[in-house]
Amino acid sequence: MARREAGRRGNLVVLPGGGEILERPPWLSDTARGEWDRVVPRLQALGLTDPADEATLAAYCEAVARLREATRIVARTGVLWKDPGGGPELRRNPAVAQARDAAYEVRMWAREFGLTPAARVLLRQGLPDSPDAGADPGRPRHSATDGRWG
Repeated sequence: MARREAGRRGNLVVLPGGGEILERPPWLSDTARGEWDRVVPRLQALGLTDPADEATLAAYCEAVARLREATRIVARTGVLWKDPGGGPELRRNPAVAQARDAAYEVRMWAREFGLTPAARVLLRQGLPDSPDAGADPGRPRHSATDGRWG
């Protein structure tokens, strides 16, 4: 396994170690396979993958697939639909809840791999050459009492 030096590439941080080639699991759905092919090569190039990550990355990809499918259903059938029992009241489309749950899951998994802007900031804080290195991620970056950035 080739080791990488810590450094930056674009907005993402290259961490030492990791970056191992991961094989796409054959059991992923078609849409999840597309997401895997989109994000995993970039994560590998940045040194952010390890064989232990396979299941977590697969879960992220399947969550993206569920989000896309639920969003398509809502776009096609609407946010509200008539009572299937024939009543006059409108009901919330169950696909709305599926989309919401999948979006939550996508955000949760995306943070694990630095796939959100906030996660990239936290990754940068850990680098020795970063101005934020060693900063407490739970500490506010701005002090309301002194007006200076922490």
